[in-house]
Amino acid sequence: MPKREPRFEVLWYVGHDLANARNDGNYETKEFYTRKAALKFYEEHKNDVGKFDWWVTHRNADWEVIEDIII
Repeated sequence: MPKREPRFEVLWYVGHDLANARNDGNYETKEFYTRKAALKFYEEHKNDVGKFDWWVTHRNADWEVIEDIII
């Protein structure tokens, strides 16, 4: 049986403010196996201090975005 790969990603910028975080390229990502788990993580952390501009995506086997879930 082939190894199951994560297909959902949550990306967010970190820092004191969004402009500096984007300019500095300060971002983090987390991968998930299910949409439900990715959205749960997003909902739990979307208001965390120092985290900005969330992007939740569904990706194919080549890790290309096939669906923007939250932009």
